[in-house]
Amino acid sequence: MIEPTSASCQTPTLGQCAPRMTPDGTNAAPSLVERYTPDDGYDYPIFVDGVIDVQNIAGKNDFGCFSVKLVGAIRDTGERFSNYASTPTRVNVFKHGDPNPIDPSLVDGKRWNGSALVFPYTTNSGKQAWRFEALSFDLDAGPIIERVPQSHATNPFMAV
Repeated sequence: MIEPTSASCQTPTLGQCAPRMTPDGTNAAPSLVERYTPDDGYDYPIFVDGVIDVQNIAGKNDFGCFSVKLVGAIRDTGERFSNYASTPTRVNVFKHGDPNPIDPSLVDGKRWNGSALVFPYTTNSGKQAWRFEALSFDLDAGPIIERVPQSHATNPFMAV
């Protein structure tokens, strides 16, 4: 189980986006700082870290979440996944009905620092894939966090 490193953090449920609030109390952008310790329960959690350019805010998907396109170097910090590199993909940044939707103008084109917990697993068909348990990106205004219980490497940040 992934636990916040700070007792003051609120932990969103799986598939739920974190609350959004700016330091001045407005609802334009997120500011809640949350960190998750890397613990997948199998003794080999890996953090994928890097600098990501955020581009192309998309409309709501089938899950009612807005998405952004991630472009750039999500780099593995461990030798195990040294060949892992990001490809342009999308990550949901908030869900339909969020009382504090993010202003796309505050995100589009900005540079994020990000981390994702990743470890290998075998699919039902016997293929090797990656599993992502947590995702955190820091903007100047604060982080956007989405917890994803399981996905394939071809679209690792898709909402469930």
